[in-house]
Amino acid sequence: MLGTVPGVADLSLEANKGKPQIVVKVRREKRRAFGINADEILEVVQAGIGGKAVSTPPRWRAPLRHPGTA
Repeated sequence: MLGTVPGVADLSLEANKGKPQIVVKVRREKRRAFGINADEILEVVQAGIGGKAVSTPPRWRAPLRHPGTA
């Protein structure tokens, strides 16, 4: 079906075939007990495995100076 869509090229059923994969199985009862939703778990896994940034330093609009400097 997707092969008939204009612009689709090199369609493959197994796009990740042969690539290493990690399967994360979440125990729903534990997730509920801690009040964690699936999106929060996904963010933590992405940050830990994929190196996703968890925060960025603030950008100051004015230069900061210590009071004792000129």
